[in-house]
This record gives sequence, C-alpha cells and structure tokens, in this order.
Amino acid sequence: MKSTNFLKTIHKNAGGDLEKIFSTEDIQIQLDIVKTLYLSFTKNDVFLIERILKLYITEDKNSKLQGCSLITKACCIMLFKLQNVEHSLLIWEAKNSNTDTFASIDVQYMMGGGVKETLAFLEKKNNVAYEYAKKCFDLGELSKSNIEEMKWSISNFEDELYEN
Repeated sequence: MKSTNFLKTIHKNAGGDLEKIFSTEDIQIQLDIVKTLYLSFTKNDVFLIERILKLYITEDKNSKLQGCSLITKACCIMLFKLQNVEHSLLIWEAKNSNTDTFASIDVQYMMGGGVKETLAFLEKKNNVAYEYAKKCFDLGELSKSNIEEMKWSISNFEDELYEN
C-alpha cells in the first residue's frame, strides 16, 4: 500500500486532524504510522513528513518528550533521503529542539541535497545553521567517507526502527 493512501486513511479517521493522532499518549500508534510511511515514502509525502516532524519539534521544545525519538529521527532521515537542500532548515530546527536530539541528529542529515549545495543554501538563509555546518565541514565531518558512514548508520537505525 502506498504510504500516502495509508496516511490519508489514518488522517480521515482522525477527523482530518493529524495533530490529534500525534498528541495522544499512544506512542505505538504514532510509531506504526511513521514506520508505514518510512517503508514507501516519496516526494509526494513531504508535506506529511514535515507536519509530523514539526509536531514532534513542538513537543520536544515544550519538554513533553525526553531524548530523541525514533519518530523525530525517522522524519529527519526521510527528509535527508528526499535530497532537497531546503529540508536542511527543518532538520536543523529538529536538531535544536532539545539537548538529546542535538546529539542524536548528526549534521550529515542536513546534507541530503549535497554538501556544497546545502552549505551554499544555508549561507543565504540561516547564519547559525550555516556557521555550525561550515565548522563541521572545516573539521572534516562532512567528508565523503563520513557521509557514507552516515548511510551505514541509517541502515542500523532502520533495524532499530523495525525492532520496536
């Protein structure tokens, strides 16, 4: 089943209120939705991915959640895989939502649209995100081998996601 159709059904059953689904105490329902989305997401799903991530960013900032959730990380990885430099800003926002998330969401996740392209985009848009990413670049953290290593860590994350 295409993830978009599945999520539209879930969304419709919640009275058109995605926020209602993601404000419940039942984290398993939320995780099941994101797992289903993760399996077959496309560029057509970007709005849903962004909305879910924004809801989790708000929850993180309001201190309702501790740590970096699997849902936050899954959304950041999906945005990374969509390879759009504009997603770097939302991933940056997620990264900064709390201390645990800052440590768990690597700067490499922001580079889905390419390192040079993302740095150029960030330089025009956000000084703090750009300064951080540029510093990481200068330290070698955005080298080709680190990006390849990150892809390996995504594979490990996927194993963790589906164990839950």
